[in-house]
Amino acid sequence: MAKRLTPFIGLAVVAALALAAAFGAFSLSPAYAGSEAPNARGLAQPVDFQSQATALPAPAAPIIETVAATTNARTDLVAGTNRPANLRVAKGDTFTIDPATAVVYNADPVVADDQLDRYYVALQGNGVLDFGLDAGGDPIASIPPALASASSTEVTITARSVGVATVTILSEDIESNAAFVAGTGRTQHSTYTFSVVVVDNTLSLSGENPGSNTGQTVRFIAPADLVAGISEITIELEDFGFPGSTIPTAVGVSSDARYDADNNTRLDDAATPAQNTIARYNTDGTLNAPTGYSGGLVVPADLSISGEELTVTVPDMNPENDRGDNIKEGDLVTVLIRQGAGVSNPSEGGDYPAKITTSLDTPELTTNKVNVPRLVDLDETDGGRGTVVEATGKGFKNGTSLAFFRDANTNGLRDVGEVVLCDVARIGSDDTGKCSFTVSNPPFVVGTANYVGAVDGRGNTANKADDNMHSDQQFELTPTISAAPASGNPGDTILIQMYDFPPNSSVTRVDLARQQELAEAAGRTTTNTVMFTSVGVGADGSANFQMTVPNWAPEGVLDLKVTAGTKSDNITITIGGPEVTATPSTVLANQRINLVGSGFSPNSRVCCGDQEEGEVQDPEITIGGTEIMSAKINDGEDVTVDNGGNWSASINLPLIQATADEGTREIVVRDSKGRSGSVDVTIPARSVTIDPPVGRAGTIAIVRGENFPSKNDGGDSFNVEITYTAGSNNNVQVTTVPDASGRFEAEIRIPTSANIPSTNTVRVVYEDSNDVTVTTTVTHQVPEGALTLSQNSGPPDSEVTVRGEGFRASVPIQSVKLGDIEVTPTPRPSTSRQGGFEFDILIPGVDTGIQTLEVQVSGTTASVGFNVTDVAEAGAETAVATAVANLGENFVRAFYFDNISKTWSFYDPEVADASTMEYFIAGASYWVLVGQSQEGVILNRKTRNLYCGDEGNCWNLIVW
Repeated sequence: MAKRLTPFIGLAVVAALALAAAFGAFSLSPAYAGSEAPNARGLAQPVDFQSQATALPAPAAPIIETVAATTNARTDLVAGTNRPANLRVAKGDTFTIDPATAVVYNADPVVADDQLDRYYVALQGNGVLDFGLDAGGDPIASIPPALASASSTEVTITARSVGVATVTILSEDIESNAAFVAGTGRTQHSTYTFSVVVVDNTLSLSGENPGSNTGQTVRFIAPADLVAGISEITIELEDFGFPGSTIPTAVGVSSDARYDADNNTRLDDAATPAQNTIARYNTDGTLNAPTGYSGGLVVPADLSISGEELTVTVPDMNPENDRGDNIKEGDLVTVLIRQGAGVSNPSEGGDYPAKITTSLDTPELTTNKVNVPRLVDLDETDGGRGTVVEATGKGFKNGTSLAFFRDANTNGLRDVGEVVLCDVARIGSDDTGKCSFTVSNPPFVVGTANYVGAVDGRGNTANKADDNMHSDQQFELTPTISAAPASGNPGDTILIQMYDFPPNSSVTRVDLARQQELAEAAGRTTTNTVMFTSVGVGADGSANFQMTVPNWAPEGVLDLKVTAGTKSDNITITIGGPEVTATPSTVLANQRINLVGSGFSPNSRVCCGDQEEGEVQDPEITIGGTEIMSAKINDGEDVTVDNGGNWSASINLPLIQATADEGTREIVVRDSKGRSGSVDVTIPARSVTIDPPVGRAGTIAIVRGENFPSKNDGGDSFNVEITYTAGSNNNVQVTTVPDASGRFEAEIRIPTSANIPSTNTVRVVYEDSNDVTVTTTVTHQVPEGALTLSQNSGPPDSEVTVRGEGFRASVPIQSVKLGDIEVTPTPRPSTSRQGGFEFDILIPGVDTGIQTLEVQVSGTTASVGFNVTDVAEAGAETAVATAVANLGENFVRAFYFDNISKTWSFYDPEVADASTMEYFIAGASYWVLVGQSQEGVILNRKTRNLYCGDEGNCWNLIVW
């Protein structure tokens, strides 16, 4: 069973496809084949790699055909020593045959010496082979004059094109020239026929861009056996870019040898060698579908790169077996260098030397040239007037200028009168130049007949192929329309200008928005075709006409399409809808505003009442999607639209949810003929503040509000209720009316029953016209009760005045404690109607230090700290500097009068050494001079208040 499923089957399929295309289509440059001389446009002749014509294996028996003769038809024509077999040759090869030695007669009957053998050679094969060129330069394919045996009978035949041809040798015995010419002396004749297949023995590029990576397909007829794993094939491409190395899988090698599907042997080695002969080819030189399979495209056994040469070692040509198949003499070999191999074209266009050699001592494969074309590429290949096109020229001579032109004659040359579109002052080092041009008419013409060529400073031009420019050199000028103005409202007239439409055609259709349903919805025609005056397009493809924007056209940016003949173009125009303005644009509920509209349906209504004759619907004005009742529009009177589409009306905005909440609201006005416009108004946020934000129970607070329903010009207003809630049953309520600007200000008393401290709620409420309650809420703080003392420190038995405020009004004080000792005065005091109190207490004998004085009133407790100090014993001495230290820099001087000695002593820190006072003595009186008032200073563990007038530097008498 044949080994068919191997990893190489994919390569075999690829190879089969590649070879199938190769035999019929591969040439050096299929897109640029031509027969022009090199100096015509910088083109070169197609390049072929030629090899010595190689005979295929001989068929099993001579191919002899007998042709009816006048007498004695001969059938015994046999092969001579040099009888040509079926041949396979490369395009461009020549080979010779000598009919005199190619075929001979048998000895019986013996040909008389005085008789001449004449030979004729005929070619059949559609110009595949010829004998040369005649005087007019055309190939000779007819039967040449008879070749006499007495003279040279050698015939040279040239392979001109890919395909299969037949060569026929006619041998004729004659008795005399006269008899032969007369056609009566022919005694016998025979023919010998063999076939010649001509293949394309070339190198071709799969990518033609100058400077870019490309794939190469190299094809040649093996001049000798090439041994797998030993023989090498070298491809040299001068000036091409080669990487330092590449992976072997980037290259594939195949041949046209066929293998038996059952035993994997070459068919020409088997019992049926004819399978590997001429029968394998179609008349166009391509492979047919013979028995067996191809070895496919296989990875070379080795691969190396040196400079501009790539060398592959011949692989096993049939991986289906492990025999190691070679390339045999006469095999058509293909080497595929994939684009991934990294070989790049030269960046400059031109003909570059290329050569194929093998490692064997075989007939030399000639050196040829490969053409890298110069190209023009347009980034835009169609568009109307005004299209900006970037043109790129590749492969041109660097350092010279480059001009792009419209090739009106499509011959690749810049002829006289052909317009330069743009130019490049100097082509870059990459042999590429770019510039941009704007399409206009002229020089461009309507349609596709606009070819862009390029010529550099050396006269090099872009290449052509088959007398056609590349598709990316061709620009199609398409129709263009413009609108003036490019915007309008329904009923406005717009001028449409047309360019480059089919000459002498007619405008057949003008479509706006392409929204058929819009026209049908309003009861109009069944299409949205715009009505226009019939117009014809001139011989230059231009025209203009006026169109009226239809009443049904929706607002926005709409597509406008104009059709004439088979061509059309479209642009966008901006259609404005009816416009509405509102004064003011920031509005409040119940406010009277003014609306002004324009662009509405002439002689329609926007208010009020039901649909009337000639109208299509009821007029309506809404805000936030809610209809405004007619009584609030223009005082209930109709609002009509004049014949210019204009109107105005006053509106009292209703008190509804749409006007209660802040935000943007759309007022939509729809007239009775179906047109509508809108305007946005802003509803500002309501706000409520209370001043002061913190207030004691029983005091007055001011509640202020903004952006509430206003009092309108008609005198209509709404009441606003303000409720101060302090607990479930402690409410105070007042009512006020906002002014025309939606503001109000109202006094409210904080309930005396409010908890101290507490956070309470102020609710501001109004109801809309649908009895929906609209509420705005803020909070208010009632602070805790506050205590102050006449002094903050002192020894036991000190008398201290206690003052309080912010307590519940007119209630008795429950208790007064210093630390844990009850010091409540008798009789028990009460709070005033304002919640304040004042009484005196004596500091009891408690531990020295900070003690808490706590007052409790009707469930509310307040506290303050008191510093209990020791009392110095009479006569105790304290150093003066220490005694006055708490006064700091405020202390100036101190005097003491000794009543016994009737003498004064003093202490002044500025003259401490001269001072006569050393100590303060407990119980004694001292005059103390301070720079300014100083309250709450502790001297000898007592809180003192030293007072001065406005001028400072005052004396205070204290008892130490």
